[in-house]
Amino acid sequence: MDDDLLISRKLQWPKPFQNQLPVLVKNNVQLASKPASPPPSPTIEQKLTGTPTGFQFSFDQVTLPTGATNVISSYRVYRNTQNVFNRNLVHTFTHDPTHVGAIVFTDVITAADGSNYYYWVTSVDTTGQESTPQAAQCGTVAGSAGSTPFSTTGSFAYTSTSTSITWYWDGTNGSSTLPIYRADGTVTGPLSGNQAITGLSPSTTYKFYPYYDEVTKTLLWVAGGSGTPAYAQPSAGSSVLVQSQNLRNRIPLSIGGMSASTPASGSGGGTGGGGGGGGGCFTGNVKIKIPGGYKRFDELPDICEIYNLTGVHKALLVVHEDYTDDMIDMHDEELVTFSHRFKRDEDWIPADDLLPTRCARIREWKGTVYNLHILSDNPEDHHYILESGLVAHNVNKL
Repeated sequence: MDDDLLISRKLQWPKPFQNQLPVLVKNNVQLASKPASPPPSPTIEQKLTGTPTGFQFSFDQVTLPTGATNVISSYRVYRNTQNVFNRNLVHTFTHDPTHVGAIVFTDVITAADGSNYYYWVTSVDTTGQESTPQAAQCGTVAGSAGSTPFSTTGSFAYTSTSTSITWYWDGTNGSSTLPIYRADGTVTGPLSGNQAITGLSPSTTYKFYPYYDEVTKTLLWVAGGSGTPAYAQPSAGSSVLVQSQNLRNRIPLSIGGMSASTPASGSGGGTGGGGGGGGGCFTGNVKIKIPGGYKRFDELPDICEIYNLTGVHKALLVVHEDYTDDMIDMHDEELVTFSHRFKRDEDWIPADDLLPTRCARIREWKGTVYNLHILSDNPEDHHYILESGLVAHNVNKL
């Protein structure tokens, strides 16, 4: 008989025997007994943790209670970007009675999409019944984002000839060493070093994209451009280069590309802006709101707490030494750079558009300037409040 004509049905027991387990019958042949209830859920051995390249957790294989008739066949792992279970299956493990110890699941996340990730595991028996999903986490795991948070560091600086550019992060040539800060509070470094790129064209501006590589524990650069090594990228930049700088196991060390130029002849140099995206923000006498009052920028520790419109947050102090440019005098010689943005209604307005009626004068400044990087993945938190009541954006991109 053609298999397509076979009919599956449940066998109906006579009334005196209807408390027996259901039996699946196909063409009057008993196939299997279907347990009255699904199998137990696996037990999480090690809850979800972040790794340099993704996430990991472990679970124990199911041990059936006495009297259970289920036969375990496999385990399914599901993933979602919200802490709500859905059936996005990412992996299946076969049940192995000979396996000793927990089963470890490792997920590699390389897309820099900024998402959080949540996981569940179930057991499945030979009749296809599936257990209740068991969450691998208690909540959002620290660092469980598709991209590693931006690490604001000190300033890069460079020197140049007509055919070469050398970057410094060693405290020389106007640079500073680079501590690597993470959202979970851990710090690596400070790093110190330099990188020469040769074989460049005269009178040309290039962009460079440095990052800290969590796997090799070194400072690296996005490659594929010009020069030797090929780290010099076109001056126009691109979103692809920024994304390459922001992969899951990379901590970007600049907001977008850092610009550097070769002269027509002779030598040159400048700063890349490192953590601040190429510029300072406020002079050290400007006060910002902290829990319990206000404090000057130049009195803040490297990592501090600030109070803003969304509450109390940890922030990283960004310091740029030897900054030279015109700045706006807001009042009492409290200076701000022209491009720094302030909140007005729902928009962020550059200082030179927002403050002209309040400005006493424009001053030339040479010295140290400051900004803050709010250690939060939520863009709504990326601001701080001045003593004057103005709300200033931090170094995160708008």
